[in-house]
Amino acid sequence: MFERHAWRFIERNISVVPIAPGSKRPGRWSESAGWEGMGDWTRFAKRLPTDIELKHWGQWPDAGIGVVLGELSGVIGLDRDYDVPGASDALDKLIPFSPVAKKGEKGWTKFYRYNGERSCSFNVQGHRVLDVLSNGRQTVVPPTTHPSGCSYVWITVDTLDDITNVSDLPTLPDDFLAQVEALLAPYQNDTDKKYQRKSIAPNEDASKIDTGLSIQAQYFSDLNRAALSRLDEWVERLIPTAKTNKDGFRAVASWRGAKNPNVGIHPSGVFDFGGNYGMTPIDLVMYSNGLPFAKAAEILRGCLAMSEPEPITLGAATPTQSSPETGAPAPMPTLPWRKPVAPAASVAPPPAIILPATTSEAPAKAIPAFITDPPGILADMAR
Repeated sequence: MFERHAWRFIERNISVVPIAPGSKRPGRWSESAGWEGMGDWTRFAKRLPTDIELKHWGQWPDAGIGVVLGELSGVIGLDRDYDVPGASDALDKLIPFSPVAKKGEKGWTKFYRYNGERSCSFNVQGHRVLDVLSNGRQTVVPPTTHPSGCSYVWITVDTLDDITNVSDLPTLPDDFLAQVEALLAPYQNDTDKKYQRKSIAPNEDASKIDTGLSIQAQYFSDLNRAALSRLDEWVERLIPTAKTNKDGFRAVASWRGAKNPNVGIHPSGVFDFGGNYGMTPIDLVMYSNGLPFAKAAEILRGCLAMSEPEPITLGAATPTQSSPETGAPAPMPTLPWRKPVAPAASVAPPPAIILPATTSEAPAKAIPAFITDPPGILADMAR
């Protein structure tokens, strides 16, 4: 992914960094340590990556793409997430048009030419309603996969990696930040306002990055895999513009305002040739019909008549667990992929084993890290 797409940004003098899969963080990969945070990624806000760095990053498994924003790239972003009760329409009208925008699981990010803006955030009642992404910030771009399992997509005909030059982007008004402050002030408390009065410092974190699929992401991955192998059961039912094409289908990227059928739907995958990014079947259902990600997955699963994973069921408890109300043994959960086990016959507990007291001047051994911080799916189960 990185090797195929990163050069399109570099050609336009837009700096990029590799993003660890399943996250939004700039990362570095090694055979011995896996994915870790790239703690010094902001150096690429001062210079473009070299050809050697780009070639090296392109070999890292499943690396996504983050665009480094601010003065060097000449690009900033406005990231819009939560609505403001009573003021959302006014805020949206205040934000100028941009020909380039992308979307993840929720909200959107519009891109503008850098005009000296500082990075800052606007909160209302503790909810982030607008981020100004400039120096010291980066944003993840298509075709990278969002941590939730959906894909980032361009929602405009133009994309950041196909514009002729960043000078084609519009600039924000010089007093734009002051206009936003004045508009949101009646809805904010003092804690909200403190975020917008200072620039956001860059987040350079070199800690370990867990790239294992969560149980939720695995659920969606299995659904996408089944959908690609059974296109006839859902494409024409759920994609309004889809038409058969050879051994697959073609559809229109209506979410980008496109007119031609430039989205290929094939057992090998879904690809928007106009926007130059891949998608999952859930993404395609979501964007073609304007649905939330979870709803699109639910409808797609219904078309495929896939049985749901067996829900968590309750079986017998150990003698040490009891209900606070009745004192009766509390049931123990059975994981979805395991059949419930019939409770064992009641037996008397074995006699306690009394060990002789021991003393030692040596300190106790530390608990191994893999116990307190297990990897991958085991960590998700523990949490």
